[in-house]
Amino acid sequence: CWGNLSKILGEDLKPYFARILPRLLEAAVRQPNLRMLAEDDPEDETGWQFLELDNQTKMGIESASVEAREAAFNMLYWVASFNAKTIQPHISQILPICMDSFNFVYNSGVRTASAAASCSILKIISETEELAAAARQIFQRLVMALLNETDNEVYVTQLEYLLECINMAVPNFFTTEEIGALKTLITTIFDSYTMEREQAEENMENEEDLEFIASSLKGVNEILEKMTEIIGKTLKFAGPLFVPTLWSLCPFYSSMRTSNLESENTIAACFFSDLVEYGGELTKPMFTPWLPFIVEMIDHPADVRQAAVYGLGVTAELHPDVFLVFKNEVLQGLHRVITMEDSREEENIFATENAICALGKIIQHHGESLDIGYEIPKWISYLPTDSKDEETDIIYKQFCHFAKLHPAHVFGENFELLGHMLTLIAEAFQSPQVKDETKQILTQTLQDIRTNSPPAAIQSAVQFTEHHNGNETIKQMIISTISA
Repeated sequence: CWGNLSKILGEDLKPYFARILPRLLEAAVRQPNLRMLAEDDPEDETGWQFLELDNQTKMGIESASVEAREAAFNMLYWVASFNAKTIQPHISQILPICMDSFNFVYNSGVRTASAAASCSILKIISETEELAAAARQIFQRLVMALLNETDNEVYVTQLEYLLECINMAVPNFFTTEEIGALKTLITTIFDSYTMEREQAEENMENEEDLEFIASSLKGVNEILEKMTEIIGKTLKFAGPLFVPTLWSLCPFYSSMRTSNLESENTIAACFFSDLVEYGGELTKPMFTPWLPFIVEMIDHPADVRQAAVYGLGVTAELHPDVFLVFKNEVLQGLHRVITMEDSREEENIFATENAICALGKIIQHHGESLDIGYEIPKWISYLPTDSKDEETDIIYKQFCHFAKLHPAHVFGENFELLGHMLTLIAEAFQSPQVKDETKQILTQTLQDIRTNSPPAAIQSAVQFTEHHNGNETIKQMIISTISA
């Protein structure tokens, strides 16, 4: 409701908002009505929520008082999202009130709504230093609140907002203070995960009951996944400042790398990928010893395989020297999993398309040591890709790269494959995952085809395309581009 109102009124909301704000902030700081109950007191009173404090005591919380507080933060979120100019003059007044509710113990909705409002407000701060300072305040307060958070779902949500702070405030965000706070949070999460894993192992009936352990760890596993993502982003943006902390984290992730749990293998592979992608030479001593284990993960279940092949593709691209030793083994593994019988089934499609993308990177960055006359046509035979994975965009960029540098291997020595390649380009234009920038590159590829292909080959390709099923508008755009 408030989102629609903010969009509809635009700047006309400004005079009304100035009058609403005092009452809004009053609701945002309103303390809930509480009362203590004995263990045997009834909990069926309308308008009250109940929290069990211990075996003998419960706390009653009046619902209306916390609902009003949550609603206030929701309204601030929507106004900040759709009417920045209205809320901008009041940021210094609003933001501290939002941050004070990060650890509001009586209601999880208030905690997440206040964090959402804070991050929404961050997006409208335009001055770089002011943005970095505000983001640091939110970051520090969120970390403090998370150290006491007991609800796993809220924990994951607040980590999302922590990640938003980082993404919005770089490159001037990280100082030793933020790194220190983050290290404390990481340690707390690792300790909690280790303790819950040990408890799950103690409670399982069968020593090989991995499904029981995985089920027991589901909540904390989601927290660890999100924390691992934050660790990767911190490495990307903090660089050398964060490397000493990374060394202290390696033993924990190494234990997950060799674990029997798929979820832990996946997290370890994601950590490896971030070391490779964001650490440069600084983290090479950390990730190089991992490579034999990551190569083995090519044949692991889909989630593990997806993370592993992504990391291997990035290694081939950014660290060709250390990848070279494993090149042939990785190539064979990628071809194997791409062509396995159920590779295009729903549970495998993301892993398969990550493997296609990784194979493309190997061909692109190690072509001089490959038989590209075999590898490029084989790679093209794996197209089109049709999942919702972001790798689809990269794959079609790779296609354009190969078409420009190795046209004979893409279109055929006598352009006999040109018609089929046009249908692949049509598939790319129809994919919602292919970005506008990539579509421009595809258009340039079509223009190069028009310039460099014999008229007879173009005419044959046009006839092939006309009889191919697909979006008629896109087909006619392709035909007109190569025929002009």
